[in-house]
Amino acid sequence: MLTRGRCTSLTRCASPPSRAALASRFGQALVVVLLLLQTFTGFRSSEALQLQRQHLIPGHMNNAVPGTAVILLGVKHGTKIGRPQFVTVTNPLVCMLISAFYNTTPLSALLTPVSTYAGYKALLDRAWREPGLKHLGGTPHSPRAGWATAERLRGVSISKLKARGRWVSDKS
Repeated sequence: MLTRGRCTSLTRCASPPSRAALASRFGQALVVVLLLLQTFTGFRSSEALQLQRQHLIPGHMNNAVPGTAVILLGVKHGTKIGRPQFVTVTNPLVCMLISAFYNTTPLSALLTPVSTYAGYKALLDRAWREPGLKHLGGTPHSPRAGWATAERLRGVSISKLKARGRWVSDKS
């Protein structure tokens, strides 16, 4: 029985859908949100696909610098330079995305139902196709290039961009 939107009888209320059911129905939505996270942080697709809830510190949980979210990269396997790194985020939209992932993902689960580049690309392609949008040829790596371009247009120096993007060489 429902009273003012609350369940008063546990036997009559449907249980919430499992993460697996949500992943199958909303997998592409999660991947699109991950794509947005990449767009604002410059993550490589491989870095984004490895992210788990335990790698996220939402801004409201950061006691050292309140309001600044932290994302830990390469915790288990290292990053391209072979050691763990972190990214700090102060953009309110990105902090909200991080909090949303944190609040809806089990502790050691991946943030999305895909863990491979091919799976990521397939879900992104489907996300473009289903609403009838014209696919512009982007890939899971496109947000990183777009992020770097946007940062340069904002006047960020090459040396700062290289540090923020975690590039090892000038050739990248």
